[in-house]
Amino acid sequence: MGTETANGRWKYPYAVQFPFSIGGRQFFYGQNMSEKNWFIQELLPGGKMGQETDRGNWKFAYSAQFPFSIGGRQFFYGQNTGKDKNWFIQELLPGGKMGKETDRGHWSLGYSVQFPFSIGGRQFFYGQNMTEKNWFIQELLSGGKMGHETEHGHWNLAYEVQFPFSIGGRQFFYGQDMGEKNWFIQELLSGGKMGQETDHGSWGNAYQVQFPYSINGNQYFYSQNQDTNYWFIQRLQEGGKMGDELQGGFWKNPYGVQFPFTISGRQYFYGQRMGGDYYWFIQELVDVL
Repeated sequence: MGTETANGRWKYPYAVQFPFSIGGRQFFYGQNMSEKNWFIQELLPGGKMGQETDRGNWKFAYSAQFPFSIGGRQFFYGQNTGKDKNWFIQELLPGGKMGKETDRGHWSLGYSVQFPFSIGGRQFFYGQNMTEKNWFIQELLSGGKMGHETEHGHWNLAYEVQFPFSIGGRQFFYGQDMGEKNWFIQELLSGGKMGQETDHGSWGNAYQVQFPYSINGNQYFYSQNQDTNYWFIQRLQEGGKMGDELQGGFWKNPYGVQFPFTISGRQYFYGQRMGGDYYWFIQELVDVL
């Protein structure tokens, strides 16, 4: 774990936040689930917070959102996982500006966990519903259009935390169930197909915030438990295998939203408290192998 590079406070808690890069600059987007307002802010070299570049308000709170890049253009997708279950795709523009909507639709279920991945030169995304526990993989197309479903199935458990990662030229994803606390790693295949499980196990705690990152070709992931505030950094190995825990410690607070970003060849992560004073921080991540 490196040193803190910036901190501050927001007026609101932004339960959905994600980074994106466009035109050689790094930004991040956030939406507040109560007021439904959104913002885009620049992230600067040295892990510093830049200026706000755009803001607005959506009609709905989209609790599942993620960015993706296709055909040299940057987009993001969102789904309102509540009553309406509608989804949209919107373009993000150079300078950290909000573009136009490129597609919209409606799913029959709300998918609380959704993430994008790229394989074989094609862009896909995966989602799992936490009640029915079914999952699907869908293609994303040039121009920010929704493609066809490529695979679907059902897990025995609802995995509230899931993320994709790439290692050794292969694509995998990881998930942890917050009840049983078990985890798994599964391969993702060309054509948007589901591969085989490559590893599984159980943690002593549920880690509600988890994300992957890579430094110098080494693949890691970071987790924080929101009850004890304990965090750890673990290695991910080739073949979709779980490595050893490399570092661990305690933060003063739980940070309900955290994400990694890279700028000027250095790796950082950002976190915000969802309660109290809505404090945020940026911290550098370093290679620990």
